[in-house]
Amino acid sequence: MPTCFVIQPFDNGGPYDKRYRDILVPAIKEAGLEPYRVDEDPGTTIVIDDIEKGIQDAEVCLADITTNNPNIWYEVGFAFANGKAVVMVCLDPRPDPFPFDIRHRHIIRYKLHAPSDFETLRGEIVKRLKAQKKKAETLQTVAAMSQMRSVEGLSAHEIAALATFNWAAAKAVRTC
Repeated sequence: MPTCFVIQPFDNGGPYDKRYRDILVPAIKEAGLEPYRVDEDPGTTIVIDDIEKGIQDAEVCLADITTNNPNIWYEVGFAFANGKAVVMVCLDPRPDPFPFDIRHRHIIRYKLHAPSDFETLRGEIVKRLKAQKKKAETLQTVAAMSQMRSVEGLSAHEIAALATFNWAAAKAVRTC
């Protein structure tokens, strides 16, 4: 199963660890991904090496950017530099403004006032992770097909588009 690398503070059973266990893990699994947090990996020896490898191997990353933790920002930047989709979440209100290079990106803002807030956050995470997972799968298909030769005037990306097109949905729209 593809993994979702989780980027967040570790706080020894505190609010972030509880949020991970109670909200993030169920959402990640519902999206069809396996959660991975380096502090839970018993095989970890050199933490930063395992963090970087975990990010590189992940299908998508999920980052809680509520705090201005330099480790979090390093991992988020490493994920972006490696072309990974990063779903970002942040407690609302955030104590500090977002860094300039992050402001323009989609960020799921969440509150923690009532149980319904937890369900809303879980649902938003599932929706974004599923969308990013589908996008990654499509890009992998296109990349694999880009190595094909043209077929009767069609380029590799045109073949990939035809292969991933939802013909049933198009037919349903056409018959309406």
